[in-house]
Amino acid sequence: MKKTFLYTVFEKDKTLFVLFSLFILGQLFFTVKGVETFPFLHWGMYSGKMEKVDSVQVFDINIGGQQVPISKLPDAQAALLSSSLSWYSTLKQNSYYDSTDKVLQARFGSMSPAFRSYAADKLINNKRTVMRYEPWLFHYLSDMRLVQNSTMLVQEKTFVYNSDFTLREVAAKPIITYAAFD
Repeated sequence: MKKTFLYTVFEKDKTLFVLFSLFILGQLFFTVKGVETFPFLHWGMYSGKMEKVDSVQVFDINIGGQQVPISKLPDAQAALLSSSLSWYSTLKQNSYYDSTDKVLQARFGSMSPAFRSYAADKLINNKRTVMRYEPWLFHYLSDMRLVQNSTMLVQEKTFVYNSDFTLREVAAKPIITYAAFD
C-alpha cells in the first residue's frame, strides 16, 4: 500500500492528493451514470454490435465542375467533411430540428430556464446557422483550388453491394446546390 502512487502523493502533497481523489471519484461517478466524457472513452461507447447493411451512403462534392477527392484528403479534413455533411443532411431532412435539444433537456432539464435558453442558443443549430454552412463549405473547399467557376454541387449517393462484392449506385440526391457571387 505504501508503494502506490496515491500514497506517495498523499505523503508529499495533501492538496494534490485531494485533487487526484476528486478526479477519480468524479470519473467513477460519470462511469456509473453512463455519461461519456472525453478523453475517457467507455466500453459502452464503441461496444455495440455492428449490424449488416445493404447499402452505403457517400457524399460526392463538385466544385467548379471538378470532383473533390475526399478519400485523398488528410484524415482530419475527410472526417470533417463527411461528418458535417451528414449532420447538415440530417438537419435539412428534419426541417432544421437539432436533436441536441433532447440531450440538453435531459441533462439540464432541472436547471433554470435562463440557463437552458443560453445553452440552447450556443449549442443547438437552427435554420439560420445551418444556412451559413453552404457558403462556409464552398470557401473551405475552394480556398486553395483556384476555382474558376464559383459553383458547388453536393450529392448524397446511395450504393448497394453486388453479389461479387462490388458497389452499384442506385440513387443520387442533391443536398447542396450553391453558387457564390463575388
